[in-house]
Amino acid sequence: MGGPSPSAADRSLSVRGLAAILIAAAVPTVDATAIVVAVPTMARAFDVGWLQQQWLLNASTLALATLLLPAGMLGDRLGRRRVLRVGLGLVLAGALLGSLSTSLMTLVAARVTIGVGGACLLPATIALVRSGTGATESRTHGFGQLAGWVGFGSALAPLLAGVLIDTASWRAIFVLPAAPAAMALLLSAALPEQRSETAPPRLLAMGALAGAVALAAITYAAIDAAALGFSTTRTGAAIGLAVIAAGSAATALRRLPEASNISRNWLAGNAETFALYFGLIGLTYLLTTYAQAMAGWSATRAATVAMPTTLAMWLLSPSLGALAHRFGTRGVMFTAAVLGALGLAATALAVDETWSGWEVAPGAAIFGLALAFAAAPLTQAAVTSVSSPRAGLASAVNHAVVRAAGLAATIGLGAVATGGTSEFSPPRLRAALFITAAVVGLGGLGLAGLFKDHEAGGVPAAGDDGSSSGVAR
Repeated sequence: MGGPSPSAADRSLSVRGLAAILIAAAVPTVDATAIVVAVPTMARAFDVGWLQQQWLLNASTLALATLLLPAGMLGDRLGRRRVLRVGLGLVLAGALLGSLSTSLMTLVAARVTIGVGGACLLPATIALVRSGTGATESRTHGFGQLAGWVGFGSALAPLLAGVLIDTASWRAIFVLPAAPAAMALLLSAALPEQRSETAPPRLLAMGALAGAVALAAITYAAIDAAALGFSTTRTGAAIGLAVIAAGSAATALRRLPEASNISRNWLAGNAETFALYFGLIGLTYLLTTYAQAMAGWSATRAATVAMPTTLAMWLLSPSLGALAHRFGTRGVMFTAAVLGALGLAATALAVDETWSGWEVAPGAAIFGLALAFAAAPLTQAAVTSVSSPRAGLASAVNHAVVRAAGLAATIGLGAVATGGTSEFSPPRLRAALFITAAVVGLGGLGLAGLFKDHEAGGVPAAGDDGSSSGVAR
């Protein structure tokens, strides 16, 4: 089997330490992609409706959104390896609780626990790679390794989840996040501890906490509104809280001395991350759910629909991500936006009432190629454009953007594809897929021009005579 090799990354991290990071980085994605396949079966087992299904699908996302920023700050201050290991332990505890659940409430609690663990893992993994590598090329390759192994988890987890559901039970899917979490926990003993020696400014801490409240409130509102609409009192209250908290966070962060030096690459990298991951999560959710709900496929077969995308991302991210050093960050982002939009549009055109699933494979593979181009330089732009002591927080922000994209995709595109009911139809599915193509293409092309190859976080093209290294130390 091909794919990235842990030993290929920067030598300042040991092979065991790097393996721990790569495996840990894949755990939340493995859990998130497996649950997409399992939710229809879980819903039948507990005889629950659309609203409860949304909570099963997004309870982990809610916990992640709430705690990503605080967990990133804790990792910077208390130690990234320590927070990583706590997160792995929480994933194991949540998986055990989920496998033993006898009620919907217990199952949702298990999903929340896994989400808390993921909030600890995600900022720590990228920050450990960023702080454990030196040269720009080494960091880009390390980020490509991360993207590749996350893609590997995305490709394998749905298929394994389908097999476990069809041959055993939905309870068995909890082994998928638990097994790699246990392996990463053992290997993480080889990681050196990394932390910032200076406490974050009070305004930064206040801004991060207010941002966490805003993320939690808007996530709750979106999940609730997916089934009940925006007219309920609790949805309105959650939206109001989100607006107030977001305003407070922005006010606190604008008063920081660093606010005037925010890199355009940081802004563009996070915005482009939203566009591309809106496409990825939307594509996976729409095709997998449609295959089971309307085409009548088994969970195993449905899990294969999005595999061309995730396989391309897994196999090609380390090598294609390095092309940023030949063509520059901006050039790679333009390429990714065009390829991504073409792939998603081709997927939409392939969907009809008699589809066999294979028709969508070429478009899905092209979209995976776009992600493979973009993943490493995007992470570089979003994380290395800030100073090293804030690497955990920068990583947390980037992952919060990914989770926001996932929430918008599963709820917003799901509503388009179903017409507000639980029934998919080919015309509505095509409309939802064309929306993803528009977000990836138009959004990506608009944002690509914002990247500055010679500012912090950018990667200059080969032969470019700019003077900046593009990396924040």
